[in-house]
Amino acid sequence: MKYYSLMLALTLMGLVTAGPAAEAKLDLILMNAGSLAQARESVHAGNSPLKPAYDRLLRDAQKAMTVQPASVMDKTKTPASGDKHDFYSIGPYYWPNPNTPNGLPYISKDGVSNPERSTDAYDPGRAGKIFKAIEILALAYYFSGDEAYAGHATTLLKTWYLDPATRMNPNLNYAQVNPGRDKVTGTGIIDTVGMIGIPDAITLLSGSKSLTPEDLKGLKAWFGQYADWLLNSEKGKLEQRAKNNHGVWFAAQASTYALFVNRSEVGKTLAESGKAQIAAQVEPDGRMPLELKRTKSFHYSVFNLEAFFQLATAGQHAGVDLWNYTTPDGRSLRKAFNFVAQFSDPAKKWGYQEIQGYKSESLYPLILSAGVNWKDATLLQTADKLQGDELKKDRIRLRLNR
Repeated sequence: MKYYSLMLALTLMGLVTAGPAAEAKLDLILMNAGSLAQARESVHAGNSPLKPAYDRLLRDAQKAMTVQPASVMDKTKTPASGDKHDFYSIGPYYWPNPNTPNGLPYISKDGVSNPERSTDAYDPGRAGKIFKAIEILALAYYFSGDEAYAGHATTLLKTWYLDPATRMNPNLNYAQVNPGRDKVTGTGIIDTVGMIGIPDAITLLSGSKSLTPEDLKGLKAWFGQYADWLLNSEKGKLEQRAKNNHGVWFAAQASTYALFVNRSEVGKTLAESGKAQIAAQVEPDGRMPLELKRTKSFHYSVFNLEAFFQLATAGQHAGVDLWNYTTPDGRSLRKAFNFVAQFSDPAKKWGYQEIQGYKSESLYPLILSAGVNWKDATLLQTADKLQGDELKKDRIRLRLNR
């Protein structure tokens, strides 16, 4: 085929190294293997509208190559377990109490982030950086075939998940602990939202020389143990019952991890739970009241839609159609999306509290993804209108082949 001939020629010229085998269809969960392959073919065929996004990907990958391996052992504080291998964080909106000598118990300021959480004392800051770097490097390896990207991504993966001296224990028992308060809550599970793309990143790397079959086996074992903890721990069960974005993100994460470790029935059941979440969270006119009452109501409405989109995508993998599901009284994911997406029009003003403000362009990833998944040409045109020079470089265009 023309694509393979071109890639062989580029490889022989030294422009592209031997890369992931395109012959084997990748078992991706949150990305579409066919669309991704088409995007790669388009980029390497030349004169592709995706070239700005590809060029940005390679620049970002070069930066990701400088990210040093990090682990949960790097934090300066230790959770109550006494084991630094346990992930540790405080709630993002909890602050020292000004009315007590020791600042305890911490008090809530909804929507106002405490910078203490992102310091080296805790894990979220470095975790987010590592997860992002792995995803970028894996995608860059897939598109370029450069083994150096796969090598560094594998090093980051092994340090975080596999090395006995540095690995994270597969639990979040001490995530979003609120100092001075002993009550167990499920909220900390949302701290691994940034990890949801790692299974697909691992799959993209699976054709490389760097990620060995033993590494892949170890990573699948870790995610299997983490899925078990999510589904069986007190913290996990509390989060699974949450009737806001926390419950949807729980289902999106747990479904993705279950599918990654080939527990298809578990993944399907979790995806099916999205129907109950739609019924509980979305009004017939598309409003999501539990997100609208937040101090950052626009942010959380979008955040919840992102969770629903991830769950719907995982659901497709499991044979569950959340994209087109509608309750008997007319509640649906499409209605929820339409309610929020109308504010891509700058002339329309958001009528709820939003302390951090928003820009209509921030809806671009959702609208583009919606247009592709619902095969809606009008939505794709709306996305194109939002697409300034910077958005032409967004990695989502490579993932969706748009």
